Amino acid sequence: MPSEATTLNLIDRAPAKGLSLPFATPGSLKARWLWDSSGGALRGLLHFTGDEDLYSVGADGANLADGIKILTLPAGAWTPIRGRSYLTIKDSSTGAFAAGEIGVGTVQASGAVAVLGGTGTFKDWMVGQAIAPIPTVTPTLQNLVGDATAGLTNVLSGSLDLYLNMAATFSAIGSAHKAVIASGSQLEIWFHGIGATPAKA
Repeated sequence: MPSEATTLNLIDRAPAKGLSLPFATPGSLKARWLWDSSGGALRGLLHFTGDEDLYSVGADGANLADGIKILTLPAGAWTPIRGRSYLTIKDSSTGAFAAGEIGVGTVQASGAVAVLGGTGTFKDWMVGQAIAPIPTVTPTLQNLVGDATAGLTNVLSGSLDLYLNMAATFSAIGSAHKAVIASGSQLEIWFHGIGATPAKA
């Protein structure tokens, strides 16, 4: 298991020399991946370089789940070890959303739901972390720090897309609004890859 002391030291480090990384990053994402390896596991740190809309369609007075593609893995056997989020989340307007949930899964979240728990693939890479409510009137930033261990028995096979997913209840303010991940937020994942064909972004 990765140590607590190694959480964020990738931000100023280049990948290990000669390391072939099995990943491809969606080109439209306002973020970049930093990679390293330790103890035979790959570690990726996704650093958001600009504000990123987490919802493709805003919600008003409704439950809604959505997500953004953050990673594409080539065919292989993938074993998630750990996922952590260091996300600052805000509302795009003067509205708000009530308590919700955020996680990483192999299927993009969707539907009129306030939690991710009803569909396992919405958070089968990193289990859901609770989000505290964002108050009304002023868009409020919050830091979400969550640690989720998938367990070594959770092997996901094939070519995989990973999504950062969220579900929440939005307040009714009479206009569309949505959740936004603020620039500087980070998401960390650890995993093993078996029999994968490495690919560069």
